[in-house]
Amino acid sequence: MICCDRCFNDIEIKSIIRGLDVRQEDCPLCKNNDVYIYDTELNSELKNPFSEFLSIYSSYDEIKKVAPLFHEFSSLKEELVDTWNIFNLDKEKIINVVREICPEFYNENSDLFFKSVAVREYTQRSYIEDHSILKCNDWEEFVTEITTNIRFNIDLFNKKIFEDFLTAFERSLDHNNTPSYYRGRIVEKLSYKENEMGAPPKEKAGNGRANPKGIPCLYLADSKETSAKEIRAGLHDKMTIGVFSLKRDIKIIDLVNIDKVSPFSIDNIKAHYVNKKHLKRISAELSKTLRNNSSDIEYLPTQYVADFIKSRGYDGIKFKSTLHPSGFNLAIFDVKAFECENVDSYKIDSLSVTFEAF
Repeated sequence: MICCDRCFNDIEIKSIIRGLDVRQEDCPLCKNNDVYIYDTELNSELKNPFSEFLSIYSSYDEIKKVAPLFHEFSSLKEELVDTWNIFNLDKEKIINVVREICPEFYNENSDLFFKSVAVREYTQRSYIEDHSILKCNDWEEFVTEITTNIRFNIDLFNKKIFEDFLTAFERSLDHNNTPSYYRGRIVEKLSYKENEMGAPPKEKAGNGRANPKGIPCLYLADSKETSAKEIRAGLHDKMTIGVFSLKRDIKIIDLVNIDKVSPFSIDNIKAHYVNKKHLKRISAELSKTLRNNSSDIEYLPTQYVADFIKSRGYDGIKFKSTLHPSGFNLAIFDVKAFECENVDSYKIDSLSVTFEAF
């Protein structure tokens, strides 16, 4: 079978195929032109990575023998697409591709391809307690505990496991090569000046996604448009946007693609599988837009996570913008790491509205 780098979303697999440096005019599988080709009859570079990765799964029958009450099963093709985002193909084509990539594994483990599957360790309470970021394995239970019971010495959060994961999401920002970032403020009359665009002083610092009341945090956006949407600027609103530059090298945690780490680049895939939904939820919660009248308690879970990241010596967090899906934000703990160099004033003269069913 012939496939190509564009048949995959996974960055590690794409890199392996491109490293072969074999080109062909078109791919018969995805119909893309001028692509890097992988021929399963000639190439074997994907055989071991796929075989080792697929071996984390057990079939429905095997799981039921050791965990008869377990019920969170899915098909292998759903795992490959929905959980790991490995393929850029219709689900119906995927099993045939995998079968051709690693035929020996397929022949020896055919049940995985035709029956529901699960990761055996995901059924074991002891494994989850030892390897999961959340010992209870449930974000809502963690939220309930931290908001209604134990706030500062909560035992449900496995700090050592989370710290180990953080190293995979470290990013360094060089002050000589980092683009400008932006912060917007709605104004009533006069525009704000450069020295008024930074983080509020501690006596005025309110609760935020990544900071508790009284501890300043500088929230910046990747673009003027993102900054305008983050402050919910409305039609005819006047706003000042500050342009910020980085003054020193910093190290941040990048949560933008925290749930898209390639399984082919991970040492302990099973542990990552157990935590994949938690990492995704943490990223989503930090990005989530809270109402203007949100209670202080609603900020606690993400503040706890952010405070731990800060305690490990990181300078900030990068997270998605839900109000501007193509944009992202920074929460910078050291408010002096960036400096506002100039400001621009704008008036919002039009808005677009989209609808989503709920």
